[in-house]
Amino acid sequence: MTPAKSFDSSRLPILVVLFLASATILVKAIATPKLPKDRLASPFLAATLNQSASLPGWQLTQTTPLKNLEPDKADQVVGRSYEYRQGAQTLRVDLRPQYGDGGVARFLRIASEVKESSANLKPIYKPGVGHYGVLATTERLYLTACINSRGESTLTSQQFQKNRYSQDLQPGRILPWVLGQKSSFFDERCLWALMSVPLPSNSERNPEQVQAAYATLESAWVPLQQWWQANFPTEE
Repeated sequence: MTPAKSFDSSRLPILVVLFLASATILVKAIATPKLPKDRLASPFLAATLNQSASLPGWQLTQTTPLKNLEPDKADQVVGRSYEYRQGAQTLRVDLRPQYGDGGVARFLRIASEVKESSANLKPIYKPGVGHYGVLATTERLYLTACINSRGESTLTSQQFQKNRYSQDLQPGRILPWVLGQKSSFFDERCLWALMSVPLPSNSERNPEQVQAAYATLESAWVPLQQWWQANFPTEE
């Protein structure tokens, strides 16, 4: 064995350790979202949502700003509500930009009128569509999920982060992040959708009516998600 080869091989373990350490640091830096110090300062939360969101088979009859439910912040616009009609059936869609963890159950508790029912949220998964949840109250049937800018819809924080790894670990996102043009390597934006249709009162309700309402919501959910992904607010 020549001296040169002996020199190279003796230092190979050190080089391997240094390489693995550097790679680990880089991966950790990329994989740790750099969230704004104040999430409320994120421009995405104040994004102006499209007022003419189309939904195949449905007529958009009204759209209004969504206001914060907290009494001391009642003037704050937090999203937009859309009302659609299909024959005698009405459909309401509330959309709120969210930033961070994508935890829909938490969103329900702190930012919706159905917070007391969030524990009854039934998770559903459909390949090619994603995760969403359904729940019924005394007056309405709801379908809810987080619409991501890329990938399938998600319902939990774990699903949201998994979607970020699968969708955002792309070469085209590395340079803007390194140059500081993006606050986070991951796209932490979520359009939280809360769809609902009215239900008969409990005393007049039968399983067929509930099943028909589920079918209505699910059939509207797929094109709604597709439309908003294609028209997602611009990334900050």
